[in-house]
Amino acid sequence: MVDHVPPRILIVEPNGAALAVTARRIAAMGYKVVACDRPGQAVAEMLRQPVQLVIAEARMAGTSGLDLARIIRAESTLADMGLMLVVGRSDRDGAILGFAAGADDVIVKPYEFDVLGARIARLLDRARHLRSLRDDMVAMDARVTHRAIEVGELKVRLAAYEGRDAR
Repeated sequence: MVDHVPPRILIVEPNGAALAVTARRIAAMGYKVVACDRPGQAVAEMLRQPVQLVIAEARMAGTSGLDLARIIRAESTLADMGLMLVVGRSDRDGAILGFAAGADDVIVKPYEFDVLGARIARLLDRARHLRSLRDDMVAMDARVTHRAIEVGELKVRLAAYEGRDAR
């Protein structure tokens, strides 16, 4: 029997206390949590071991969560992972900029952890469906290639057969 491996969620938050609380609450929901306080550290972690979802503070000193979103979407090995940005209530443009940077979802803080949990579940479910569709497309491409080869072989055999009839 295969053990269920919980989805791996990466949280990027520069405030240590907020990071600890968020990580603890998300872990209590049954997810494997990796916590980072800097986007550069987060990118290294994503490349080290796959994550299914990144939750990042949109506004951070230096490299922001918005910058991190752009980096993730530009990197082909990371581009399909789920991405949620967290913005402050007073950040009027945060959500717009977050979606423009490539976020799948933007949540405004302060937020209810039950709402965050529901949004995490939705994003992970969506990612699971996308992976399934991608796998189906790969399998279909392989079948189409196989059929094209068979048709080519049949054409060669038919041409050889027709050549014998002409004699």
